[in-house]
Amino acid sequence: RQIQNSDIGAMRNQWLVADIRDMPFQSSSFDLVIDKGTFDAFEASPIRSPDQGTHASDADGVASLFKEVNRVLKVSADAAWLQFTHTAPELRLEVLSRVAQREAWHIGYKSLGEDENGFEYFVYFLRRRPKFELVRAERDQVAAQVGLFVEEAEASAARACLSGATHVDEERYVV
Repeated sequence: RQIQNSDIGAMRNQWLVADIRDMPFQSSSFDLVIDKGTFDAFEASPIRSPDQGTHASDADGVASLFKEVNRVLKVSADAAWLQFTHTAPELRLEVLSRVAQREAWHIGYKSLGEDENGFEYFVYFLRRRPKFELVRAERDQVAAQVGLFVEEAEASAARACLSGATHVDEERYVV
């Protein structure tokens, strides 16, 4: 049989079935999580608890989804969770702000336009807010940003690494 272009992509992917509330990945495994419909499903219907007993509330389902994505997403200012959906900002931003506020996330969105049926689609992006900024400050020059970091240990490691290559005079923290 001749290989079709669509078969090539499938051969490079590994597919698995797992509970999104308990994914079989180590913590901080991914730079990017792409969501097309999962958050919508959790937001729209009650979620059965893992023991298949009582139903959790919608808020509990969304919170459990967020908690697990938070766990598998790398703790980095560059890591992101993208959500593609038709849910309007006035609805989605309220829910995202409620579950993500404690985790210090930056939440943004962009309209992707309407499809042929008049449905408007959006992409929402969640990125961890950097808490630390590493700057290089040389005498009589404007300080230059070297990087933004979520964790202090990551910022300190970058500073130590740069100290060997260049002179780093100052580490400034941004909250």
